[in-house]
Amino acid sequence: MIKLFSTLIGIGGVCGILLVGTHAATKDQIEQNRLDKTKLLMTRMLGHEIPANIATSQPFIGDCNLWIFSTLQIQGYAGLIHLTALGRLGSNEARLTLRVVQHSETPGIGDFIDHQKSAWMSYLDNMTLNAFQTVDNVSGATITTNAIRKAALKSIEQLGAYCARPN
Repeated sequence: MIKLFSTLIGIGGVCGILLVGTHAATKDQIEQNRLDKTKLLMTRMLGHEIPANIATSQPFIGDCNLWIFSTLQIQGYAGLIHLTALGRLGSNEARLTLRVVQHSETPGIGDFIDHQKSAWMSYLDNMTLNAFQTVDNVSGATITTNAIRKAALKSIEQLGAYCARPN
């Protein structure tokens, strides 16, 4: 019996060491892949390349008079919804494009917010805050739709506050 437990502890220890080693060996590449994915998403949202010298890991990226990106989280039905927002604040009325980068909404029902599975979020591109607030509910996903409305409001507030700050 003791031999069995010591064998199991030994196997568990080896597996733990392998997991820690794998994490240490791959964490830099995983982070680089995440940053590359973020830059590609921003390029697609903007419609052209973002400047190469921009650090995509910053919470606010861009020029408030032209375009500015931010990241935010909002509570959905099944957990936090992580978004990237592109704001165009320089005009007379702010315009916003949102993309969900991670969510845990109900598969099949909440997938409409995932731009890789549905065009629904793309239909909202470059909308004003008032337009976002009047978006129809998606049947069966009222909480998720309301979360997108709240995300639009929160994003405009964050971007506005950031761009209004003194240099």
